[in-house]
Amino acid sequence: LFRSILETLHSMAPYLQDIIGTNVELELAFNGDLRGGVHANSDQIVRIIENIVENANCAMSGKGKIKIDCFEDADNFVMVISNSGPSIPKHIVDKIFMPFVTSRKEGGTGLGLYLAYEYLTSCGGSIQLRNHNKNVGFMITLPRSKEPSELNAI
Repeated sequence: LFRSILETLHSMAPYLQDIIGTNVELELAFNGDLRGGVHANSDQIVRIIENIVENANCAMSGKGKIKIDCFEDADNFVMVISNSGPSIPKHIVDKIFMPFVTSRKEGGTGLGLYLAYEYLTSCGGSIQLRNHNKNVGFMITLPRSKEPSELNAI
Protein backbone atom coordinates (compact mmCIF):
# COMPACT_ATOMS: atom_id res chain seq x y z
CA LEU A 1 0.00 0.00 0.00
CA PHE A 2 2.85 2.39 0.76
CA ARG A 3 5.57 3.22 -1.72
CA SER A 4 8.81 5.11 -1.76
CA ILE A 5 8.66 8.78 -2.62
CA LEU A 6 10.32 8.17 -5.98
CA GLU A 7 7.89 5.41 -6.93
CA THR A 8 4.92 7.55 -5.94
CA LEU A 9 6.05 10.53 -8.01
CA HIS A 10 7.06 8.46 -11.04
CA SER A 11 3.74 6.65 -11.04
CA MET A 12 1.87 9.97 -10.77
CA ALA A 13 3.64 11.70 -13.67
CA PRO A 14 1.38 10.44 -16.51
CA TYR A 15 -1.73 11.20 -14.45
CA LEU A 16 -0.50 14.70 -13.62
CA GLN A 17 0.26 15.34 -17.29
CA ASP A 18 -3.32 14.32 -18.11
CA ILE A 19 -4.61 16.84 -15.53
CA ILE A 20 -2.58 19.73 -16.91
CA GLY A 21 -2.85 18.93 -20.62
CA THR A 22 -0.39 19.32 -23.44
CA ASN A 23 0.17 23.09 -23.17
CA VAL A 24 1.80 22.82 -19.75
CA GLU A 25 5.25 21.35 -19.33
CA LEU A 26 5.69 19.07 -16.31
CA GLU A 27 9.22 18.66 -14.97
CA LEU A 28 10.21 16.29 -12.19
CA ALA A 29 13.60 16.88 -10.59
CA PHE A 30 15.08 14.45 -8.08
CA ASN A 31 18.19 15.67 -6.32
CA GLY A 32 20.01 13.11 -4.24
CA ASP A 33 19.34 9.50 -3.31
CA LEU A 34 15.71 9.85 -2.12
CA ARG A 35 15.48 6.20 -1.12
CA GLY A 36 14.24 6.83 2.39
CA GLY A 37 10.66 7.10 3.47
CA VAL A 38 8.69 9.63 5.41
CA HIS A 39 6.03 9.39 8.09
CA ALA A 40 3.05 10.09 5.85
CA ASN A 41 0.27 8.25 4.06
CA SER A 42 0.96 8.01 0.34
CA ASP A 43 -2.71 8.53 -0.56
CA GLN A 44 -2.75 11.82 1.35
CA ILE A 45 0.48 12.98 -0.28
CA VAL A 46 -0.90 12.10 -3.72
CA ARG A 47 -4.02 14.19 -3.01
CA ILE A 48 -1.91 17.14 -1.88
CA ILE A 49 0.27 16.99 -5.02
CA GLU A 50 -2.80 16.65 -7.26
CA ASN A 51 -4.44 19.65 -5.63
CA ILE A 52 -1.40 21.91 -5.91
CA VAL A 53 -0.81 20.89 -9.54
CA GLU A 54 -4.46 21.45 -10.43
CA ASN A 55 -4.41 24.86 -8.71
CA ALA A 56 -1.27 25.79 -10.64
CA ASN A 57 -2.80 24.71 -13.92
CA CYS A 58 -5.88 26.88 -13.29
CA ALA A 59 -3.75 29.88 -12.28
CA MET A 60 -1.71 29.57 -15.49
CA SER A 61 -4.84 29.18 -17.64
CA GLY A 62 -3.49 25.89 -18.97
CA LYS A 63 -0.23 27.34 -20.35
CA GLY A 64 3.20 27.35 -18.74
CA LYS A 65 5.43 25.09 -16.67
CA ILE A 66 5.03 23.16 -13.44
CA LYS A 67 8.12 21.79 -11.72
CA ILE A 68 8.25 19.31 -8.86
CA ASP A 69 11.69 19.47 -7.28
CA CYS A 70 12.55 16.88 -4.61
CA PHE A 71 15.53 16.64 -2.32
CA GLU A 72 16.54 15.63 1.20
CA ASP A 73 18.46 17.36 3.90
CA ALA A 74 19.79 15.73 7.07
CA ASP A 75 16.35 15.32 8.63
CA ASN A 76 13.70 16.04 6.02
CA PHE A 77 12.31 15.21 2.63
CA VAL A 78 11.53 18.44 0.75
CA MET A 79 9.30 18.86 -2.28
CA VAL A 80 8.85 22.20 -4.02
CA ILE A 81 5.97 22.38 -6.48
CA SER A 82 6.35 25.58 -8.49
CA ASN A 83 4.72 27.07 -11.55
CA SER A 84 5.24 29.88 -14.02
CA GLY A 85 1.87 31.48 -13.32
CA PRO A 86 1.02 34.83 -11.80
CA SER A 87 1.63 35.47 -8.12
CA ILE A 88 -1.13 34.80 -5.63
CA PRO A 89 -3.03 38.03 -4.85
CA LYS A 90 -1.63 39.87 -1.82
CA HIS A 91 -4.98 39.98 -0.04
CA ILE A 92 -5.04 36.16 0.04
CA VAL A 93 -1.39 35.39 0.87
CA ASP A 94 -1.72 35.56 4.66
CA LYS A 95 -4.91 33.47 4.57
CA ILE A 96 -3.94 30.92 1.90
CA PHE A 97 -3.97 27.96 4.32
CA MET A 98 -7.29 28.90 5.94
CA PRO A 99 -10.51 27.09 4.97
CA PHE A 100 -12.65 28.45 2.12
CA VAL A 101 -9.94 30.79 0.79
CA THR A 102 -9.57 30.67 -3.00
CA SER A 103 -8.42 32.95 -5.79
CA ARG A 104 -10.45 31.10 -8.41
CA LYS A 105 -13.28 32.95 -10.08
CA GLU A 106 -15.14 29.69 -10.68
CA GLY A 107 -14.90 26.27 -9.09
CA GLY A 108 -12.82 25.23 -6.15
CA THR A 109 -13.88 25.11 -2.54
CA GLY A 110 -10.88 26.74 -0.92
CA LEU A 111 -10.28 23.61 1.13
CA GLY A 112 -7.35 21.95 -0.69
CA LEU A 113 -4.49 23.96 0.78
CA TYR A 114 -6.17 24.07 4.19
CA LEU A 115 -6.44 20.26 4.25
CA ALA A 116 -2.84 19.96 3.01
CA TYR A 117 -1.65 22.23 5.82
CA GLU A 118 -3.62 20.31 8.45
CA TYR A 119 -2.40 16.92 7.28
CA LEU A 120 1.25 17.88 6.83
CA THR A 121 1.49 19.55 10.24
CA SER A 122 -0.14 16.48 11.83
CA CYS A 123 2.78 14.45 10.40
CA GLY A 124 5.36 16.84 11.85
CA GLY A 125 5.88 18.49 8.47
CA SER A 126 5.01 21.82 6.93
CA ILE A 127 3.87 23.58 3.79
CA GLN A 128 4.99 27.09 2.91
CA LEU A 129 4.07 29.46 0.12
CA ARG A 130 6.76 30.99 -2.08
CA ASN A 131 4.99 33.80 -3.88
CA HIS A 132 7.01 35.57 -6.57
CA ASN A 133 5.74 36.97 -9.84
CA LYS A 134 5.96 34.26 -12.52
CA ASN A 135 7.29 31.78 -9.96
CA VAL A 136 4.77 30.61 -7.38
CA GLY A 137 5.58 27.55 -5.36
CA PHE A 138 4.69 25.49 -2.35
CA MET A 139 7.46 23.93 -0.29
CA ILE A 140 6.43 20.73 1.48
CA THR A 141 8.71 19.40 4.20
CA LEU A 142 8.28 16.02 5.91
CA PRO A 143 10.54 14.36 8.48
CA ARG A 144 12.52 11.45 7.08
CA SER A 145 12.18 7.99 8.58
CA LYS A 146 15.21 7.04 10.62
CA GLU A 147 14.61 3.34 11.16
CA PRO A 148 15.19 0.83 8.33
CA SER A 149 11.78 -0.69 9.11
CA GLU A 150 10.17 2.70 8.47
CA LEU A 151 11.59 3.20 4.99
CA ASN A 152 8.32 2.20 3.35
CA ALA A 153 6.25 4.68 5.32
CA ILE A 154 5.25 6.38 2.06
